[in-house]
Amino acid sequence: MVNIYDTLKNLIGPDLVSKAATTLGESNAKVSTAVSAIIPSLLGKLIKEGNTSGIRETIEMAGKNDLVNDLNGIFGGNCIYNNINVGDKLAGAILGNKTSEFNSAVAAKAGIPTASAGKLTHMVSTAIAAFLGNRMAKHNDSMADILAELDNEKAAIARDIPANIYSLLGLSPVLGNRNTTVTNEPVARKSGNGWIWWVIILLLLLLCWFWWRSCHRNKVVDNNRTAYVEHVDTVRARPVATVDDNTTRNGVRTEVTLPDGRKINVYKGGAEDKLVTYLNSDSYKNANDNDLKSKWFEFDNIEFQFDSADELTAGSKQQLDNLVQVLKAYPDVKIRIGGYADKVGSDPANMKISKERAEYIKSYFESNGVNGNRVDTRGFGEEYAQYPADAPDSLRAHDRNIALRIVK
Repeated sequence: MVNIYDTLKNLIGPDLVSKAATTLGESNAKVSTAVSAIIPSLLGKLIKEGNTSGIRETIEMAGKNDLVNDLNGIFGGNCIYNNINVGDKLAGAILGNKTSEFNSAVAAKAGIPTASAGKLTHMVSTAIAAFLGNRMAKHNDSMADILAELDNEKAAIARDIPANIYSLLGLSPVLGNRNTTVTNEPVARKSGNGWIWWVIILLLLLLCWFWWRSCHRNKVVDNNRTAYVEHVDTVRARPVATVDDNTTRNGVRTEVTLPDGRKINVYKGGAEDKLVTYLNSDSYKNANDNDLKSKWFEFDNIEFQFDSADELTAGSKQQLDNLVQVLKAYPDVKIRIGGYADKVGSDPANMKISKERAEYIKSYFESNGVNGNRVDTRGFGEEYAQYPADAPDSLRAHDRNIALRIVK
């Protein structure tokens, strides 16, 4: 059987998130954060509630009406079929009297109004009903089959549910307590200084970890900037800067003429200048995708505000607008956007926000007329950040950046 949770995450992907964001008047990044919380939370509560008549009948109705083929309509705000609000009915059957608190928790998580969170809950609930209903109608799966499959996936589902929502919905008895720690019986010690050995062992383990990490990376220096590049995966390698930072380059601007006759004003030797030069070169025309893996172009005039996936620093929009014009002038070019984070915060949080930053750039391109099918995204977190967590924000801002490469 196909993994239900992973399939739903792919089904409610960037295009539907963008559709919902437009419908609600919210940013793509915030809607993506909300959806990422709603999907596993509803599935976790579905596992807990089980095969009730209200849940089963709503899912069966969605399957009979073939709602899986109207996902665009659903995320455009239409959750009503045969005079029944499918999202409201399924969310109510799953969440019960927790619906209002759930929507408030999602709103707080994503930074959106509670009303928008409620509408998103209805959209996602309808999509879940549509997908599971299709499984029942077209593949003859029973509700028991679906619940058994979800039970096999509950570890992954539980992992992605925000802690406050996990507690709110009372999921620990069904999905397990994620915060449970194993406490061993105390071991008799020969003296009161036995704890010192544990500290020494811990320090030795930390030293071994730092040694292992250093052995698996090489430093690459370019334009007075240091980046780490992994040996095994050039697709995820940190792009080497195409130009010096804004503070060190000469600031000379130039006009670049695009193939469609439009002209853009750019920094000489900046990302747009380098990108257009490369697209016009024989090196690009003769390159295969493997050749392109290490050819990254760093957005040298785009930076995100600290802890934000959709707020850019002043002056960042001009380069984005220039890149929109470049992509429109080369309609056959497809790109991959890489997002990065600084070292403040946890690894998972930085990985998440770096992906959201890449998604934000993609959504900006889409909203300005670039087909989303030409753009995919990757998040690399803090893995290639250059500055320590206690460095001034003016330096760490360079680690909250974006790069792109061409794909074929």
